[in-house]
Amino acid sequence: MKIGLLGLPGSGKSSVFRAVTGRGQERHSGDDIAVLKVPDQLLRQIADFYHSKKVTMAELALVDITALSKGEDVAGRQRHLSQLAGDADAFALVIQAFGSMDYTGGELDPRGDLETLILELALTDLDVIATRIERIQSGPKVDRGQFELHTLQKAHDHLAAGGLVAGLDLSPEEQKALRGFRLLTARPMLVVFNVGEDDLKGESIATAREYADSLGLPSLVFCAELEEELAALGDEERGAFLADFGLEASARDRLIRAAYETVSAVTFYTAAHNEARAWTVQRGTRAREAAGKIHTDLADSFVRAEVIKASVLLQCSSEAECRERGAVSLEGADYVVEEGDIMLIRFTH
Repeated sequence: MKIGLLGLPGSGKSSVFRAVTGRGQERHSGDDIAVLKVPDQLLRQIADFYHSKKVTMAELALVDITALSKGEDVAGRQRHLSQLAGDADAFALVIQAFGSMDYTGGELDPRGDLETLILELALTDLDVIATRIERIQSGPKVDRGQFELHTLQKAHDHLAAGGLVAGLDLSPEEQKALRGFRLLTARPMLVVFNVGEDDLKGESIATAREYADSLGLPSLVFCAELEEELAALGDEERGAFLADFGLEASARDRLIRAAYETVSAVTFYTAAHNEARAWTVQRGTRAREAAGKIHTDLADSFVRAEVIKASVLLQCSSEAECRERGAVSLEGADYVVEEGDIMLIRFTH
């Protein structure tokens, strides 16, 4: 899973990146990527159960994308976003909510900055859609093209009215028609309000949060300056400081958890004596697709999946006991993978 950090200049986006990745001493101004290991206590318990020689955690890639500038020209904005954010699964929109002035010297306006950032994404999508509509209208009038034209016009009108493609009610066929365009506002988004140390509960961003809520966007209050300092501490000292500031978890853990919730991700596991491994898939993923995540050949040669719920496995003394208790189910290709499933894929050789 890849999450792109987006923000206007002065938002503290790169500070968020450093706090989450622990790169406190490595200053940079964007266009950087870090791969985070996803903390997973359940994976450790599963590995202990199987006495696994190797433990492989799920990973989340975090990309710090160069700050967007208000009013950037169309060509520049398209090139900027398509190159740097094109393959992101979701975006974390970092909004300045600290200090009294923004980077231009104007009055701090978190809601206005969020509106601006979303507008830049929407304008990029509108440019892509308008270009495709023009090509269809100048081409042959075939049924397939007319359906695509209708779907694109529907998305265009929704964006022009201030909505996001992600919030548009689309049929499976319409979703398929738009998928290839990789529209930015079709991605899940998380709003990260970067607050000051004197406002860790985010009391000053009430109107900005209301706007995010109106668009169906989840939000996270985050003090990058404080979190960057905490990231440089040892585990024991960091835990004490987190408690002092009333924070339940570190920046990394809170952002990863929020990202998983934003993209509706679930974690399933494969486990044996050689290796225990966590895998991340979208909620609603079926068994054959999950098998393809492990290895593409497994999707093609899939026969069935043996599934054990991790919560049940850990109540047993061995996998054999799980089988004796009837806790191992045989599932077909259309089985929907659930959080905490341990899967053994059976396939043809």
